[in-house]
Amino acid sequence: MDYLILSVIVSALIYPVFGHWVWGGGWLSQLGFLDFAGSTVVHSTGGWVALAAIIIIGPRTGKYDENGKSVALPPHSILSAYLGGLLLIFGWFGFNCGSTLGASDLIATIGFNTLLAASFGGIPAMILSWKLGHLRLPEPQFIINGVLAGLVGVTAGCDAVSPLGAVLIGLSSGAISYIAVLWIENTLKLDDVVGAVTVHGICGAWGTFIFPVFTDNEAIFKQLGIQAVGVVSCFIWVFTVSWILLKFIKRYWGLRIDLESEIVGLNVSEHGVRSTLLDLARSMNDVKSGKDVFECDEMEYQKGTEMGDLAEGYNAMLQTIKHSLKESDLQREIAETAKIKVELSLEKLENSQAGLECALKEAEMSKDEARAALMKSEQEVLKNVDNLKQIEQERHKTEKLLEDLSEREKMSEERRVFLEEQTHESNDITIMISAAIERISQESKRVISDISKLADHTKIMTQQLSGLSDIAETTRFLSFNASIEAARSGEAGSAFAVIANDVRVLAANSSDFAAEIHKSISDFENQFASLSQSVNAQEEQTMLMTDHIKSLQASFDKITSIDQARKNLVSQLTSSRV
Repeated sequence: MDYLILSVIVSALIYPVFGHWVWGGGWLSQLGFLDFAGSTVVHSTGGWVALAAIIIIGPRTGKYDENGKSVALPPHSILSAYLGGLLLIFGWFGFNCGSTLGASDLIATIGFNTLLAASFGGIPAMILSWKLGHLRLPEPQFIINGVLAGLVGVTAGCDAVSPLGAVLIGLSSGAISYIAVLWIENTLKLDDVVGAVTVHGICGAWGTFIFPVFTDNEAIFKQLGIQAVGVVSCFIWVFTVSWILLKFIKRYWGLRIDLESEIVGLNVSEHGVRSTLLDLARSMNDVKSGKDVFECDEMEYQKGTEMGDLAEGYNAMLQTIKHSLKESDLQREIAETAKIKVELSLEKLENSQAGLECALKEAEMSKDEARAALMKSEQEVLKNVDNLKQIEQERHKTEKLLEDLSEREKMSEERRVFLEEQTHESNDITIMISAAIERISQESKRVISDISKLADHTKIMTQQLSGLSDIAETTRFLSFNASIEAARSGEAGSAFAVIANDVRVLAANSSDFAAEIHKSISDFENQFASLSQSVNAQEEQTMLMTDHIKSLQASFDKITSIDQARKNLVSQLTSSRV
């Protein structure tokens, strides 16, 4: 599909537009651009489309190694390539001569120039590949490309150049075809499979640009400028449109076939065409890759053809190999059977030998066991003797240890008696101190109780003094009222005023005396509070001292129990010795 779309766009848009510019009265035609039979209009157009295609599609699988070096992929058939080249040469005469669009004397010149360019185009390609190629041999694919490059180069001016000019155009185009192929392949890393970009694109542009040099045109440099404009405009137009179109096709339809289709070829994957040569190559590749020969089918072929004869020979070879393999399998089975029988006989012999060796080993083991038992008994006796010596030594050590323990026991007994005496004395002292502390504690509690009672009486007295103060205030208020009434009564109330004054003085003295008593009671309460705190602190110290005495008593008891345990241990050791 993508090939058909590209063909339609090239035929309907790219080629017609540029053809109109040159041959249809377009701007290049008006400018004076010359291209008689289409070196640029036809061939460069196809070459620049091919350039855009190989850039976007990429190289064939295996064209470049892991280091990026180009790998030579031989052509499918040199004979077919030369047959196609010869057909193109023959057709070129009609193409170039027919571009006159009429019968005239110019046809002979065109045909002669076409033949000269083709003949001389192959010479430099042959020499360069011979002297510069890695094979150092004239390589046929470069020769035929040189011939075609000469034809493409002369097409633009085959009606105007001299025969010498045709020869020079052919020579230069042939040389360019070889050099440009290496440049595109090794420098640009583009896989130009048949040299289409070089032969048609570059050599077409070269022939279109250079042919005015070999004509009778007086304004050569002006014409060369016009030719350059036409060549560059062709490249810009064709390459740009082709690039955009191919990018669009790649995105929505795809351009690159899968690897399997690439290996079997487009004739098979795209059209289903079978090729005896391809089938033969695939079958031979299967055998080479290790596929079972019995799974390889024999080739179908057409008798009387070269490929038929080759396929028939291959089928006969397959039959011979299969027959040989079957005989080899039969011989292998016979050999395997004989091998199994020999292995069985050897196994029986080995079993007999193993039985004999087993009996000898058992006898040897019995002998070794008896010797080992005797040695073991001897070792046990020696070991028992050593054990008796060690027991005797341990007994002496134990007796010495018990003697030391006896001496230490005597010393410990004296210390124990002294410790018991000290412990009894300490216990007596502890009991006396505890009793004294208990009495102090009870006395402190009694004092605290008395202090509490005094505090309660003090509170009652404080309340009574508060009542007395209230009475004194009330009396003072009444004496004040009495003074007012006496003043109002005049002389009749003078005696009453004196009494009221005395009552007021008495109320004031009573209030002052009550305040002094209240202050004394307050001081007394503060002293009671301080004394109560002291007694409480003393009580806490007494309780702490009681705890320390109890802890000391427990320590004495623990010492006594430890001494008793030691005494028991000594007694046990003494009884063990006895």
